[in-house]
Amino acid sequence: LPYTAAFFYCDLKSMTDSELFPEYVTIYDKKPIKWFPIEKVTFKEDFKLPSLSLRVRPLYGHFSSLFLLQFLSYYVSEGVDQFIFYHHNVSQSTLEFLSYIADTSIVSLTLLPWNVPLSNNEVHEYGQIVFTQDCLARSRYKYSHTLLVDLDEFIVPKEHRTLVQLVTYLDEYYPYGGSYVIPNVLFCEEFQTVPNFSLPALYHDQRQKTPWAYGYRSKYIARAHRVRYGGVHQVWGFENGYQEVNVPSSVALLHHYKPCCGMQQTWFLHLLSFNVLDDQIMTDNSLHQNGGLFNDTLNQLLLRLKDNI
Repeated sequence: LPYTAAFFYCDLKSMTDSELFPEYVTIYDKKPIKWFPIEKVTFKEDFKLPSLSLRVRPLYGHFSSLFLLQFLSYYVSEGVDQFIFYHHNVSQSTLEFLSYIADTSIVSLTLLPWNVPLSNNEVHEYGQIVFTQDCLARSRYKYSHTLLVDLDEFIVPKEHRTLVQLVTYLDEYYPYGGSYVIPNVLFCEEFQTVPNFSLPALYHDQRQKTPWAYGYRSKYIARAHRVRYGGVHQVWGFENGYQEVNVPSSVALLHHYKPCCGMQQTWFLHLLSFNVLDDQIMTDNSLHQNGGLFNDTLNQLLLRLKDNI
């Protein structure tokens, strides 16, 4: 591809003792290309209670209203405080529905346009690597934890009631943690006995047995103030003293609901691969253990939507 993302890191504290803070920044090539204002942030390391923010990468295409409500309901029931959705080229009906959710404050949702003037043939996934930096920067010192997931992905605790309880446990057990990588398992549409594609998280309980290797289709929960460079499936660089934590599959899994035809999964030191549909199938009802709270939240959102119509 002709274009990719580039990272610029400038630590002013290591360069000068001056108490003066710059107001603008630019890339200089013989002459300044464009000046950008610098946003000052309030440094905050000590969060007394977990606060969760969730970011969804640039969206394109159409998503049903029920599918979107399922996603929002699950993560609200798990303790997420704030959502940011980036949209690139979604259908008009999808954009209107999300805008309505945001405008009526049914949940704390912010919609941000992602106007990258490049196609997928010119830059990978509409520049999603840049998106990860933007979302981490927006979360830094404002929220204790930031989740980066897609709309068909659900981080599911296996030993805790909610995501808030999960991150509280991880913070205590891994005080050096800069990010928590959650291994991926696929709930393939081809495995399911109940073909409900609008609410797969509620109806689909058949998944592959073998979790993917860390860094392959995994997603992560970041402590943004400890991250220097974010990636899509794992963090690429941390502030000094912090590191990545690979969360055991017995503690949490990333439930990923999608078609799996032709999908190959890496295996054995990343040297071999196998077809996902050839993996053993197992029943996993762990998401449904919190089904009452999940359903209650979904019903509450539906009622609030009805009241605002």
